[in-house]
Amino acid sequence: MTQTIQGRDAQFTRKLDNRPQMPTRHVLIVEDNISWQIAILKKLEELYKGDHFVQASVCCGGQPAASFMSFQNAGCDLVILDYDMPHGDGVEFLRWFRVGYPSTATHPVLTFSEFEDNNTLLLHHGATHRGSKEKLIRGELDGAITSLLRLGPTL
Repeated sequence: MTQTIQGRDAQFTRKLDNRPQMPTRHVLIVEDNISWQIAILKKLEELYKGDHFVQASVCCGGQPAASFMSFQNAGCDLVILDYDMPHGDGVEFLRWFRVGYPSTATHPVLTFSEFEDNNTLLLHHGATHRGSKEKLIRGELDGAITSLLRLGPTL
């Protein structure tokens, strides 16, 4: 079994051991703050090094995420979504995601907002789980992310 790794300027293939191949899971991170983008990517890398195959795409707002999914014909198994972003907030993205793609009704969406009113609004518009970025970094959401990726359907 081999794994192809693509970087910005290169692509290479490495041989893997004979472990059974896990299905690739795709995570869409919709977050405008680059520091939080990096922190979420590091958390996913920490959780899924070794036996799991997780691919992550990062968009800086709801509108870019909708465009990415439409034009790239990209599916996802989990959306990690910020609420407050300049290029389409979390509610705007959720409306598009749930209405534009009815098959996403059961797809997990983990949202982040520091304000309870925003979390309630996001849940009302189709988010399935909520948390805070601080809990993510402290590892308090590791079990939820692992469970959501295991159960999340591919679009």
